[in-house]
Amino acid sequence: MAGVPQPIFDFIFTVACTLILFFLFSRLIKRAKEMERQRRKQQRKLKDDVGQTKSQFEIDAFFKQYSYSWDYAIVLPVYEAENEKEKLPKRAAVYSHQRIAENISNAGLECRFVLSDANDKVFLYIRATEQRLLMEMDRTDMKAELDPDRLRELMREGGHGWQGLTYPGDPIAKGPGELPERGDVDSLYPAFDYIYAEFNLEYNDKHAGLYKTHPSSILKSPDRIKLILSILRDQGPGGAKLPIDRLTHEKVIMTHFAIHVTRELRDVRDCIMNLFTMPWEIDHHMIRDYFAEKIALYFVFVSHYTTWLFLAALMGTITWIDVVAEDTYSASLVPFFAIFMALWATFFSEFWKRKEATYAMQWGTHDFESIEQERIEFEGVNVLSPVDREPRKYYPPLKSHLSRAYAYTVISGLITVVIIVVAAIFVLKFFTVENPVYVGGLNIGPFIPTVANAIQIQIMDMIYGAIAVKLTDGENHRTQTQYEDNLICKSFLFQCVNSYAALVYIAFVKDHFGPDSARCLNRDCLAELSTALGTILIVRLLVGNIQEIGVPMLLNWWRARAARKEAAKHGNEQKKKTTADGDASGTVASQFNLQPYDVFEDQFDDYLELIIQYGYATLFVAAFPLAPVMSFVNNWIEIRVDGFKLCYLSRRPEPRAAQDIGTWQMILDVLGTVAVIVNVGIICFTGDFLDGLPGNQSEQLAGRFLIFLAFEHVLLVLKFLLSVFVPDVPEATEIQIERAQFYTEKVILNREDDDDATLANSVKPTVLDMVVYREQEAPDENLA
Repeated sequence: MAGVPQPIFDFIFTVACTLILFFLFSRLIKRAKEMERQRRKQQRKLKDDVGQTKSQFEIDAFFKQYSYSWDYAIVLPVYEAENEKEKLPKRAAVYSHQRIAENISNAGLECRFVLSDANDKVFLYIRATEQRLLMEMDRTDMKAELDPDRLRELMREGGHGWQGLTYPGDPIAKGPGELPERGDVDSLYPAFDYIYAEFNLEYNDKHAGLYKTHPSSILKSPDRIKLILSILRDQGPGGAKLPIDRLTHEKVIMTHFAIHVTRELRDVRDCIMNLFTMPWEIDHHMIRDYFAEKIALYFVFVSHYTTWLFLAALMGTITWIDVVAEDTYSASLVPFFAIFMALWATFFSEFWKRKEATYAMQWGTHDFESIEQERIEFEGVNVLSPVDREPRKYYPPLKSHLSRAYAYTVISGLITVVIIVVAAIFVLKFFTVENPVYVGGLNIGPFIPTVANAIQIQIMDMIYGAIAVKLTDGENHRTQTQYEDNLICKSFLFQCVNSYAALVYIAFVKDHFGPDSARCLNRDCLAELSTALGTILIVRLLVGNIQEIGVPMLLNWWRARAARKEAAKHGNEQKKKTTADGDASGTVASQFNLQPYDVFEDQFDDYLELIIQYGYATLFVAAFPLAPVMSFVNNWIEIRVDGFKLCYLSRRPEPRAAQDIGTWQMILDVLGTVAVIVNVGIICFTGDFLDGLPGNQSEQLAGRFLIFLAFEHVLLVLKFLLSVFVPDVPEATEIQIERAQFYTEKVILNREDDDDATLANSVKPTVLDMVVYREQEAPDENLA
């Protein structure tokens, strides 16, 4: 490529890779559409006389009454030979198939055994009547949305000890002397929308229609699954007393999973998989209604991130055009683009906090972490609580501190290993410079260390991921949120060094140490940094999508093939096509052949991938203005890849609630601050932007340092001011949360009004003594 400027070569290379990715993604979408057409063809056969979509199960009396059928499945092994029975897990003698079914039945749940086509496993279908689920909802104090119209009526009527109230939108006119409404009242939410309260059977019977129905029941399908799992795990009276997670770990149960609902999954597929749907047009409420809040919040985040990247990508493209036009990475627009990205990162983070708070309010999870239950895995000694004298697990803080100290010692060792590996890669770089490697007349030596660095990042990521989980498990955290936050901190600390160490070395160290042959080519570290960053982004994009889509598709194909062979062996030729079907909306047997989806582990990897990519797009953007463009393309694909994985390749995940993205938010803020320092450092020390400073070399270096301090401080102060002046929670959202608390106190708790008149009438005046006494003089006790 002699004679072609490096920026032009990088631009052509980036465009070519983008076109290849779009081609691969179009093939993926084509395959998804083919599967969708097949599903719809089958769906048309399942239409009843009134045009309603039937259940994927038989239409029995239960379905006709409740409009839903089997929600959950437990998969149990079948032991035929005597030698197999001898190998039974110890706990299987206690939890036999019969006992498991009896426990489920005694807990008020319905169940049914269904033998697999290969006769090697049995599926235990589980469902519950709405009445039983509402009882569990009451027991666990699970929140439910209140019906706006019914709530308005109750607030208008008033109750015992409190007067009724009218709100904007009421047809009732204001009484005389009432104060006017706020001028911006129209910008608020409708007064009774998005109001949640703990479900209570007594209140439900007392105030008919108080809780909102969706469309024929208070419960959505994720709610039913949450409650069924709660009943199964409940060790108290009325519970099934089944430690299903421990039984799965001990191989008494093969697995357990929620069953996909065909008619609901179809709408979610259409929402996510449409390639031409803009990120800001995705219906996240629909995703939440099927996959629950935690997964829906992830899609809200990636949609928000992609939407904001559109503007950054546009500005990055303009800056790159200037780089190409001036034929230098130190083009005149680059410093301004760095300033823009510093402000962009602040606005992105602050407006995400606002959106996150809004969705938490709309989904009734704004206080989820304050009412979160203990993890099942949490171990401790039962003691009396010093507060309410109730039994509570206690784990000595000293043990927790020691386990954390051990964990971070291991992390420090792994970080040292990464630094050594990165150093070895740059030794390889020096070797390839001294000993060129020619292939077809082209010297590929400079590309070998860059590709090796990108591959090293992926390999170390996989190794450390498993180690971080083991270390966090050993810390014995009480709640799932605490567990996740600590795992996030460990993982990102390592990933930060693993992902960015080589780039920091190129930007600030490489050109100042070692022999000339080991330094940047033509003393232009900005060009080398740009090439390294572009290569890493492309490798991560390719490898990440192959891991997320290619590996599960291959595993599903292999499992379906094995199932088809087993079915053929047992003479079930007519069923083997159904058994091998990989469509997630098919039979329970076909869903068993799909990959399990762990809501925390899988989403942890997805978030980590996005956050690391966010670092690439912001930390070194002054060296590679196309980083936001590549991130935008990656995220556009990522939304569909994640949707494809959830809807086609995975079993239905366990529904979980979430209030926010947790520690990831803190990491976003830290990266935004570090991005200012790194980009200003690149402009002042790495690029040629300040080459015209007067004086000798020492004076120029001092001048660069002073400019760096001034530039960096101004941007950091500006970021701080923006973060202060942009509220984390919109006022309309705060008002709606306060309304929910007020309505709950009145309608549910029936709290009386503060009656100032009654208080005034109950106060009796004391006897007034107007005599002025001397200091030692006592008043006459008989005066009164």
